[in-house]
Amino acid sequence: ASLRQNSDNFRAIVEAYKVLGKADSRASYDAGINLYNRPYGVYDFTEQSRSVPPSNYYGVFGKERISNKRIVLYCMLFMLAGIIVQTLAIRYSLTFRREKLDKMSAKAAKMHSLARANAVEFGNDYQLEKFAQKCAENARS
Repeated sequence: ASLRQNSDNFRAIVEAYKVLGKADSRASYDAGINLYNRPYGVYDFTEQSRSVPPSNYYGVFGKERISNKRIVLYCMLFMLAGIIVQTLAIRYSLTFRREKLDKMSAKAAKMHSLARANAVEFGNDYQLEKFAQKCAENARS
């Protein structure tokens, strides 16, 4: 019995040296002993994960989750509306500007033709006198 007890003790000592001789296994052994010998008891927490998020996970409480396809559709509709508004704004802006330029051009052409007609009808001397009168009126005012 003594020989058997000695061999059991020897095996226990060899195993203890195997565990305590390596830093990693010694740290694991110490942590295991400290875990179950704490004065406040053992706390075991296993984390549980959900495979599917709840229906209101991404939104406000009581509202359903919006699918990515619907969000992309809304973005595309918003983009299309923006393109239409920009196209109409540019088109009407250019048309309005073109009409304004045409009116100014017609007015300038009318004034030019009137000036040419006056120059032909009244001559150069009359035009110079009229210009001098306008300059004198502008100087007085």
